[in-house]
Amino acid sequence: MTRISHLTNEDDIHISILQFLQSRSTPAIEISHITAAENTSIEINQFFHRSPDYLNLLTKIRAAESVLGPLPAGSEAYKTQMAALQDLYRLEKAFKIDVLHLADLFLRIDVKSERVTKARALFEEGRFREADDLLREEDLTKDQNDLLVAVDYLERRQADILNLIASKLNKS
Repeated sequence: MTRISHLTNEDDIHISILQFLQSRSTPAIEISHITAAENTSIEINQFFHRSPDYLNLLTKIRAAESVLGPLPAGSEAYKTQMAALQDLYRLEKAFKIDVLHLADLFLRIDVKSERVTKARALFEEGRFREADDLLREEDLTKDQNDLLVAVDYLERRQADILNLIASKLNKS
């Protein structure tokens, strides 16, 4: 098994989750482990622990587990608490899958827009929800449309300048 300490990143020893996934594994493999009810690798779990959202979810899971412990097995309170705990486990699993899908998206796109760069930085900090919010399809579509309008304007401006240059050359 590859240890994260053996990986290097040009100037420092901080390895991003994206670099790690790119060098060792793929999000699809990690997701298949989660889907198969196995845990993600230790290295990937270390990245989840950077996330305030994930840490909050873990706190809720630990609290629900501690409430469940002293309850008599089979009691109504036990069944209710167990159902709540199972819901939290499902949320944890969904959270991990969503984060790994987001990692896969970052590995596949090579867009250098300000929005994507900021989203990627937030992702690396463990602020997965904020990163995902920045990448909403409607916002990206609006940005794309704004860029197309800007390109159209610049192309018309370039054509006007070339026409001006051509007319000045014709007058000389």
